[in-house]
Amino acid sequence: MHVCKIHVIAPLLLLSGLAVPVQARAGGAELLLWQDVVDLVEGHPVTDKTMALQALAVSELSEAKQYPNPKIGVGVGYGDPTGGGSGKVVWDLELTVPLEWIAERKHLKQQAEKGIEAAGYEGEALGLVVLLELRRMFVTIAHDEMLLASLEASEQHMSEFVATIKMKADVGDLRKVELTRVEIELAKVRLVSEKALIAASAHRARLDLWLGGKLPDDFKVDFHVLALPDVPTLEEAMDDVSSGHPLLKAGALKVEAAAAGVKAQKHAAFPEMAIGGFVEQELDVAKYGGLFTMSLPLWSWNKAGVDKAEAEKLEVESEEALVLLMLGSRVLAAHSDASQANAAAVQYRDEILPRARLAVEDVQKAYDEGDADLIDLIDARRTLVSTQIEYAGVLLELHLAVADLEILTGGGVS
Repeated sequence: MHVCKIHVIAPLLLLSGLAVPVQARAGGAELLLWQDVVDLVEGHPVTDKTMALQALAVSELSEAKQYPNPKIGVGVGYGDPTGGGSGKVVWDLELTVPLEWIAERKHLKQQAEKGIEAAGYEGEALGLVVLLELRRMFVTIAHDEMLLASLEASEQHMSEFVATIKMKADVGDLRKVELTRVEIELAKVRLVSEKALIAASAHRARLDLWLGGKLPDDFKVDFHVLALPDVPTLEEAMDDVSSGHPLLKAGALKVEAAAAGVKAQKHAAFPEMAIGGFVEQELDVAKYGGLFTMSLPLWSWNKAGVDKAEAEKLEVESEEALVLLMLGSRVLAAHSDASQANAAAVQYRDEILPRARLAVEDVQKAYDEGDADLIDLIDARRTLVSTQIEYAGVLLELHLAVADLEILTGGGVS
């Protein structure tokens, strides 16, 4: 596993709350695009599972297309003439070809063909699950980079502030206890930064693990965290999920496959028939001719097989309804999360964060003029830092919820 170095992009600067453009990122780290992640996912275990599902479905079609083998019967014995005389060996040979499969074959073939299509959509759904997980990691890393930049700027400003307070304390303009207060605040900011750095390293290692260790040691993700994505209306999202998700398409095909299976089992209820020929050598005569056989359905008309097929059809129909319910519920939850996060992000961007920044400026000016205490300034700075962290968290919630919506409605992530 590579040890990934942490870099920051689109930072929320301490006093402005504005993002640094992607083109202005410093350092020699490689820029990781979302398309790069998509390209690197080839070879993921889910690909093998998808291929296995498809291969299984294809094998079932091959089985349905197979012709049954003919049956051969051989009898050998010894015969004694009823009127006396020497006996000799007698034998008979018969060859039959079954016919009942002809009626079943059409429906079994249709069942297998629908199964292949369903397996394709199931593989697509598995791919979307992986794609969503990777997108969540990608967005989280971008959030880490922004948060670390914000905390780094906060730490730098706090360090400069501590140095200023120390100079005043050294010449007796301030009490030592006031220096201790600002040093504690600086230690708290550094602690938050260390925790964020550890989490960011873990997030990068996890993405690298999912991509098979293919990421460079040193990279920055290309994602504009501060750009608010569009949130579709709930009606649009619900319409999309009911028509576009591959699991629902797979479910509909499974229902069709199960219906074909019921028809195949009903045809299997008819008596088994076969045609063929025979050759028979008796004591004094050789016989040969055609042969037709048919089973005598005294005990069973394949009721058990039909009942099982109908139960399987009922099962896949209920699964289809359950999947639709599950996806609809997840869309409702994701849309609620996205709408709430979007409203909060706008509020933080347009009102809360500018007011927190302005409060620091006002208290700093009042402190410089002797109209505010040091504790007021510390509190204003602490509020600004916590507001920036909260804003970053809201942005992460928004981007993750929108990614969920895009996947749940059957699309990729933009």
